[in-house]
Amino acid sequence: MNERTSRYSSIAHVPFKTAQAVSDTMIFLLKPFAPCVHTLTTDNGKEFAQHERIASALDADFFFAHPYSSWERGANENMNGLIRQFFPKKMCFDSITAKDIAFAMHRLNHRPRKYLSKFDDRIKWINRPANFLEWKQRIIRTRRAAGIGIAFD
Repeated sequence: MNERTSRYSSIAHVPFKTAQAVSDTMIFLLKPFAPCVHTLTTDNGKEFAQHERIASALDADFFFAHPYSSWERGANENMNGLIRQFFPKKMCFDSITAKDIAFAMHRLNHRPRKYLSKFDDRIKWINRPANFLEWKQRIIRTRRAAGIGIAFD
């Protein structure tokens, strides 16, 4: 998943492409940011069948892109391409560790972007109003409890 304005991404390995597994993972990744999550836009895959559960857990509106309209989710399609640089299509996903995912997420989130005037995405998040440090600490605690490493510089 990636945030539209800052291009910040959250990446997790979903062991099965079921609605339950995807909704659990989305809620886990976005719960620390719940006050900032207003809308979610996904494709029409059956893995998003529990969209109402996700929307109610995050108190957000849930939208679906039109079928065969990948341009409606352009930022997501671009991020998928960038993630594929770390995990190519032919790669066996069983061999990917939490450390590999954390490394890829750190590299993608600290990549200079032309959209952000070549500054790190972190600058957008640091300049966000309210409780960034509290969210950061909550994410770290949540991920440590789940055994997932996270790197903030």
